[in-house]
Amino acid sequence: MPSLSVGQDIAEASARRLRRLAVAGLILCGLGAVLPAAWLIWSCTDIARFHMVVHQQLPDMAFVITSTAWGLGAVICACLYGLYAWVLWQAAALFRLVRQGERFGPAMEIGLQRLALAALVGAIGGVLSKPLLGVIVTWANGPHHRQLVLAVSSEDVTALLAAVLFSLLARIVAEGRRIDEENRGFI
Repeated sequence: MPSLSVGQDIAEASARRLRRLAVAGLILCGLGAVLPAAWLIWSCTDIARFHMVVHQQLPDMAFVITSTAWGLGAVICACLYGLYAWVLWQAAALFRLVRQGERFGPAMEIGLQRLALAALVGAIGGVLSKPLLGVIVTWANGPHHRQLVLAVSSEDVTALLAAVLFSLLARIVAEGRRIDEENRGFI
């Protein structure tokens, strides 16, 4: 009997460790949502700060931030933050599943698929935001001086790769679950 008790103790210790890791992940998701929200509020509530942020994103452009461009640009930034928050929300859902004891079940697969979709939509939103922001902030420049920026940064590529990796993880979980069910049928 002692070996069964030791095995149970090890399993319980592993489960506690997983729950602690899941709680740490939830805390990181929360911080990951709060800090960019504070930055968004800080950068979009003052036209001079907004100009500085846009200049960092589009360094080679000549532009003047009008009140309309400021408002529309803030909406774009808020939409991007919304996409980012959606990714964090999906990641937090996965951490909640782990905290509740879910390992490789259907809920985990669905959660990973949702995380992959959120990351993909967020990455595409990031790529599309630069041209849109460029047109908005150069609109006041007048005809023949407006600019369209087409750029894909390493951050955009990394976000797309992350989406693909999340999708692959979801497929691995699904395949692992299928193999496990198949093996149970042989016993």
